[in-house]
Amino acid sequence: MGEGETGRQAWRGRAAEWLPRGGVLSDGAWRARHRGICVLLWLHAIVLSVASVLSQQSLAHGAADASAVGWLALAATTPRFGRRLRSASATLGLMTSSALVVHLTGGLIEAHFHFFVMVAVVALYQAWLPYLLGLAFVVAHHSVVGTIAPHAVYNHAAAADNPWLWGLIHGAFVLAESAACLVYWRASEAAVDRERAARVEAETAHRELADAQALSGVGSWEWDQVTQAVTWSEQLYALAGVDPDFFTPTIEGFLELVHPEDRERVAGLLRKVADGSGSLDYECRLLRPDGEIRTIHALGEVAVDLRGGHTGMRGTCHDVTDRKKLEDAITRMALEDPLTGLANRRVFSDRLDEAVVRASSAGRVCAVLFIDLDGFKVVNDTHGHAAGDAVLTDVARRLRSSVRQGDTIARLGGDEFAVLCEATDLDAVAETAARIEEELSYVAVIDGQRVRVSASVGFATADRAGSPDTLLRRADEAMYASKSRADDQPETAGVPVSAPGAPPARLVEDLDAALDQQQFWLVYQPIVDLASEQRLGVEALIRWMHPARGLLNPADFIGPAEVSGQILPIGEWALRSACDATARLAPDTYTSVNISGRQLGLRGLAAMVADALDASGLPAERLVLEVTETAIVADLDNAVARLGELKELGVRIALDDFGTGYSPLTHVRSLPVDILKIDRTFVRNVEHSEEDRAIVRGVIEIANRLDLRTVAEGIETPDQLEALRELGCESGQGYLWTWPVALDEALHAAR
Repeated sequence: MGEGETGRQAWRGRAAEWLPRGGVLSDGAWRARHRGICVLLWLHAIVLSVASVLSQQSLAHGAADASAVGWLALAATTPRFGRRLRSASATLGLMTSSALVVHLTGGLIEAHFHFFVMVAVVALYQAWLPYLLGLAFVVAHHSVVGTIAPHAVYNHAAAADNPWLWGLIHGAFVLAESAACLVYWRASEAAVDRERAARVEAETAHRELADAQALSGVGSWEWDQVTQAVTWSEQLYALAGVDPDFFTPTIEGFLELVHPEDRERVAGLLRKVADGSGSLDYECRLLRPDGEIRTIHALGEVAVDLRGGHTGMRGTCHDVTDRKKLEDAITRMALEDPLTGLANRRVFSDRLDEAVVRASSAGRVCAVLFIDLDGFKVVNDTHGHAAGDAVLTDVARRLRSSVRQGDTIARLGGDEFAVLCEATDLDAVAETAARIEEELSYVAVIDGQRVRVSASVGFATADRAGSPDTLLRRADEAMYASKSRADDQPETAGVPVSAPGAPPARLVEDLDAALDQQQFWLVYQPIVDLASEQRLGVEALIRWMHPARGLLNPADFIGPAEVSGQILPIGEWALRSACDATARLAPDTYTSVNISGRQLGLRGLAAMVADALDASGLPAERLVLEVTETAIVADLDNAVARLGELKELGVRIALDDFGTGYSPLTHVRSLPVDILKIDRTFVRNVEHSEEDRAIVRGVIEIANRLDLRTVAEGIETPDQLEALRELGCESGQGYLWTWPVALDEALHAAR
């Protein structure tokens, strides 16, 4: 491309910047201007017809002049014609009117100014077609008509003798006059461009604000206290569940949406700020028209005018319903048993401590009832865990109906329950125990089959002597004594509670014999990666083949073994056996072994673990020791010290049954753990229960923030597996792959 062509393109570009684009009027603006121009055109048609008669023209001549303008006016006002045709018709009509004015005045020079005015009128269209058509008409009229009938166009000889020259001269003057029109036209387009850009920018900002509010669940509002007008953002309408077409926001209308239990408090806050004092910062519930309850966090600040006067308020409402649900779920997880809704072991222990202190200072009697279901293992093994859960839930309901309103009922774990009674006496406690045994002796129907449910109850009382732990242990002993009786009567440990106690002597003897006669054995359950379902490790689980009672699960003997101290040799045997059995496994497969609370209190625990690793040849990094949160909380400082010693060996620590107790929410950050095991009670309904999903999501988020791995326990169905995958859980175990089985079978079940 040559320099000349480049220069011409640059010149055309600059000219395009200076000249108006044309055709930018909106339909509404164009119609308004066109309507005014058409009125002017029709007036010309009427006036010209009258002027023709007054100038002594023939009637036919006058009618012809008027009809020419009239037909063009009619075309300009016909709606079915487009903008271009209608504006062109109006332009030709106005220019024809100018030509007739010049003609009727005999070419009077002053009459030519009519063309100047009409060109300015046509420029109102701000479009090139009518504008250029008007200029072309002026030049053509002065040149062509000036040649054919010069005295009809010009009233001086020079123009009549040279009409083309004077046509161009007149055209040049009209063009010069129209320069002002072009300047106005271009300035108007610039103003329109700025207005449209501002409107687009405002609409974009409004849309982005609405999108941001929708994403964050935040709606905004303004309250003009001068006019009492209240305005809401789109998101606030959506949050409140009302249609902006049928709901006018007012302070009274907002209060009608506030939950009745919160309404008086919120109304008081609004009255306070209306008086000019303070700002708004509160939470309340909204009862939406569809019946849904949402929780909002409202913030507001005072709006002032230039003189500092109080004119109203503006603020936001944030939907915090999901956050509140998660907080409530975590609180319940910390304080309640998730299956039954009863108090958990930690809460029961805290209330027992307080009750014993009150009993000691006031001379009152408090009592603990320990309840254990008879044969519950058979229900689980025969009908499955879902049936077992149904029995436990029903037992909790029956317990609530059997005790006083102020008594504390707790599920301690498994099929064990406890009741704390304050300000009572021995007779009242005995009556309560008998009532519980009677209420829990019934037949349940599970999957169409009748299942006998019964319970053993033991209780102990305390007044001025004894510790909470001793009181609970004595009630446990009394329960075991009741279980061994044939008359099904509740057993009391008596008073005072300071005498030492232990599990039944027969059970202690059986545990000793089990160790000597090798009645214990280990089964294994694979731990798999949920994404690939590849085996990551195995968990070793102890079983007891009792010569008289048959196969026993840990729930049947670990508790008494903890009390008697026999858990120490049993736990050491389990650890050494698991290390020996799994040392030969693939280098990427780890072994997980449970450590009891009693073992965690041993100062020589780390040395025993180190010796087991050395003897088996199992690398320390392939050993995971699982500790329950209850065992840690029992003596937190000592537990942290023991876990730290174990970590120095290179083993990993897993926090078992996470979420079923109280402490991890406050202490997990300080614990030297590597893995959080999500308890099966939250996994069981994770695909159906939004609350359980929220709890599992919360546990996974805690683990992610602390850089810990997660293992979900009790995965039984593909739906549970998929739900856990979606929530981001990394690994898990459960019956979906296999029951706890021999090591070779466990390795074959998950590869």
